[in-house]
Amino acid sequence: MLRRLGLAALALATGCKLPTDRFEPTSDGGAAQGSGYDGNLDAGAARRCPTIAFAPARSIFRGAASAIAVGNIDTDSPDDIAVVSPGAGSAAGTLTLLHNTHGGTFSASGGLDGIGSDPRAVAIADLNHDGNRDIAVANYDDSTRTVQVFLSSPSSVGGFRASTSYPTRGNPSAIAVGDLFPTTGVDLAVTDENAGGFISVLVNNGSGGFGGVMPRQDIATEPEGTPRAIAAGNFDGGPLDLAVANHKTSTLNVLLGQGNGSYQLLPSVTLPETQPTSIAVADVDRDQRSDRLP
Repeated sequence: MLRRLGLAALALATGCKLPTDRFEPTSDGGAAQGSGYDGNLDAGAARRCPTIAFAPARSIFRGAASAIAVGNIDTDSPDDIAVVSPGAGSAAGTLTLLHNTHGGTFSASGGLDGIGSDPRAVAIADLNHDGNRDIAVANYDDSTRTVQVFLSSPSSVGGFRASTSYPTRGNPSAIAVGDLFPTTGVDLAVTDENAGGFISVLVNNGSGGFGGVMPRQDIATEPEGTPRAIAAGNFDGGPLDLAVANHKTSTLNVLLGQGNGSYQLLPSVTLPETQPTSIAVADVDRDQRSDRLP
């Protein structure tokens, strides 16, 4: 399975094409009999797919990071990085901004204050249509259980206003962003752990606030599934959909968006991997529809 996903990632990163028969799984995660796949690219595939090389890795952040997000925070073109870290005990966590100084180097700015002690996810998106990137943080700890939104400051490039927090049904551990209710802007969807198998969708009011146009939508997924990861994508050619990876039951739920804030829950898919913790969405096979890589 890892080899299949590795080749899928290679094809996705380089734009090259790999034969689809080299992605047929067997029960042990390898390739189907007769596919000719031995874990290596054949000569034809090698010609189609260039070698990828990276410079040696450099550490730009030291600490107990629990999640990162990438986006153009200070509007100067190269992408920046936001990192959330848990606090010690019940102490507040931290949100550190790493500004890209060009050439692959980063400068840490002062962190944003007041987040929960156990932030599990962070997302960067323009939530209020002002052309600047805003930040959303999922606070997992029981005393908080919120999504905390920092809107960009109109008076300071790369700066942010005081945050606003929005309660969730359970302990939020992951965030997906997208136009889930197609009239109001970028919305937020979070996993709700310890809530009996739910996710929450927070609908944007058009100015970066949540809850004014439509109350929070708590959507049932798989009972006792413990949703751990979530991603937005277009799986059927219609409105934006959601994919949810359930940690406890090792299953995947797909929720097809209906365009009005409601979702059709498809039957659960059992995953070959156990206890998934993350999920990614991309059009791996170039059919104009999103695929899931849990």
